[in-house]
Amino acid sequence: MKTLNYILYLPFLLLLSCEKEAYMNFGFDCSFDKNSSGLVVADFSGSDNHVYLTGFIRVSEGQMEVNLSDPDGEPVYSRILVAPVEVHINEIYDARPGYWKLKYKSRGGTGYIDLHLFK
Repeated sequence: MKTLNYILYLPFLLLLSCEKEAYMNFGFDCSFDKNSSGLVVADFSGSDNHVYLTGFIRVSEGQMEVNLSDPDGEPVYSRILVAPVEVHINEIYDARPGYWKLKYKSRGGTGYIDLHLFK
């Protein structure tokens, strides 16, 4: 009878023991004011093929700058937003292993940023 129990539980144990890569999400979900800035450094050293930049930015007054740099420090996304504006961002980049940097800086601006980098 014990053998039958082991046979019944074996598929469940195999499913639970499989190692899955964790979902990695880095970014911002906050309001910003005239002196705000933010920096996120993400290490994407896995085997995935793509890096995604998605979200929106709403600038109510002033300006705001957002930049994404690849592991070589080359800018892959760079934009200066002037109020009043709301932009939706959906970008896909070829994944290159290393440290990706997502940053923003308010230039006397206020608003909201909900922008994330994930693989």
